[in-house]
Amino acid sequence: LVYQPVIDAHSGQLKSVEALIRWQHPQRGFISPADFIPFAEKTGQIVVIGQWVLQQACQDIVEWNKKNGASLSVAVNLSPLQFKRTGFLHDLQETLANTQLQPELLKIEVTETMLIAGADRSLEILMAIRDLGIKVSVDDFGTGYSSLSYLRTLPVDEIKLDRSFIEHLPKNEKDGAIVAA
Repeated sequence: LVYQPVIDAHSGQLKSVEALIRWQHPQRGFISPADFIPFAEKTGQIVVIGQWVLQQACQDIVEWNKKNGASLSVAVNLSPLQFKRTGFLHDLQETLANTQLQPELLKIEVTETMLIAGADRSLEILMAIRDLGIKVSVDDFGTGYSSLSYLRTLPVDEIKLDRSFIEHLPKNEKDGAIVAA
């Protein structure tokens, strides 16, 4: 598990971190998440991996905050299998209780395609997450259905635009208008 810092653009201060899983294989070296995450999803191991990431990230941020007298928050990506699994909300509550992480210091990241599949159940889960005091972020927005009318019905705190929206900004006025909005 590694942590990607999120820096406030105005102050230059560390704002939060995002937990990312990385695999350094002893013989093969660095293995890209693009290679091992799909395999973990196919085999169902992503649920166990995802729970470990959630538990470890919460534990690490609690220790970091105690050591540094801070209140840094952490974002954790969820897989579709983990998000839709029966018992996910119970496991999430248990993780918060076991680690003593304040719910407002946790942000759950989900993708828009994940939310659209079984939209009613997704909305129900998102509302339950928000009721716990946990923040919700939609990651990779723009790679799936991308309905703004659907998006406004979601109980989310943040939208993270996919790179495809910003890489052609100087040349593409339509992308620029969407990003500005």
